[in-house]
Amino acid sequence: MIVGTVIFFEKFETKITIISDGIKEKSIQEELAEDIIPIIHSFSEKFYGMRNKLLKYSK
Repeated sequence: MIVGTVIFFEKFETKITIISDGIKEKSIQEELAEDIIPIIHSFSEKFYGMRNKLLKYSK
């Protein structure tokens, strides 16, 4: 996949510069938090969206 990506960027005469010093090792707790927060966010959006629709149509 990297070879195909390099050819794609060379075709358009672009260059990628990696700014990061390296990959930081994450603890299990950090990984869990990063995984579960979007799930909770999505659930709460759907829940409150349904609640608002019910309140809107019940009037």
